[in-house]
Amino acid sequence: MHSAHFVRGCWIAFTLSVGFVDWSGQATLAAEKKIEEKPYAIDVMAKTVLYLEFDQQASEIIDINGTKVECDLYLKIPGRDSYVAKRVRMTGTGSLVQSQVLPYVVTARHLVKNTKSIGRYWISPIEGEIRSGTFEDLRKKIPGAKWFFHEHADIAVHPIILGGRDSTFRVAPKNTLSLEPPELLTLVCVPGFPHSLGKDNVELGPLVTTCEIASWPAILPGNPDTKVIFLNARLAKGYSGAPVFSLREPPSQSVLAGHTVRLVGIQSGTYVFKDTQPAGREAIVTQDEVSYIVPVSCLVELLDSKEVQEFEKVLLAKIKAASLKEQTPPKPG
Repeated sequence: MHSAHFVRGCWIAFTLSVGFVDWSGQATLAAEKKIEEKPYAIDVMAKTVLYLEFDQQASEIIDINGTKVECDLYLKIPGRDSYVAKRVRMTGTGSLVQSQVLPYVVTARHLVKNTKSIGRYWISPIEGEIRSGTFEDLRKKIPGAKWFFHEHADIAVHPIILGGRDSTFRVAPKNTLSLEPPELLTLVCVPGFPHSLGKDNVELGPLVTTCEIASWPAILPGNPDTKVIFLNARLAKGYSGAPVFSLREPPSQSVLAGHTVRLVGIQSGTYVFKDTQPAGREAIVTQDEVSYIVPVSCLVELLDSKEVQEFEKVLLAKIKAASLKEQTPPKPG
């Protein structure tokens, strides 16, 4: 087993009995940390994802003198000389990753789109009841919290509070993520919420699908700054932002090498191949589609970015200052 994989082939489970409290409080991170010794199972893997909903400002790409510009869309109010913003609802999937300071929600950037989006999340812990909340509320509780976006890749992260007594969540530790791309034809598993299916399951259970790695990291056609990994299947709408796990050793390894699970990427989108062939007076158009993922290396790049590191540095300083203030005995009257 490779040392870069998850700790002993599984994830670290954080049991948060305190969670973030007011900055004048005591502990702000995990009150207890333990390592699960049981083999990683698909049923457990399904507990690693979040269902996400976003209310976005609608926009459209317009060509202005040869330059493509994204413009916000507004609707005219009948009978009045005024307009209201056009909003669209987007749903998708997220997962959790742990930095040295706190956990983050990880998802696709196009779901969030921009900081104007109004987002909500639902998460089902291993132990405890389903929890939900808004990212706006998280930003009120965590100073400086916001959506952080990769410069080029379709990936975004937002700090989260996994508070609540007796709730256990599975979080991927950042320092265990392997930067090596998966081999071709590696079997992968994608748990997610296509078309919002699974959200209303009594246990918030995602739909889990499998496919295989179809390419090495490659430039996304039409976007020279973005590298992606293609899958040999088309994933439904709603899997965007979902974690993609390998389910077995690479094809080049012996089947006796042992079962290994690791995060290899984040589901991003679908690429459409069109082919037009003349057929008399009409043309025959054939179309194929395959999904692609953002390599996990882009997630590590984002968490290591100057913007995220500066946010964590300031946050950690506030946590320490609050802790010292709590420990300082009051001056005698």
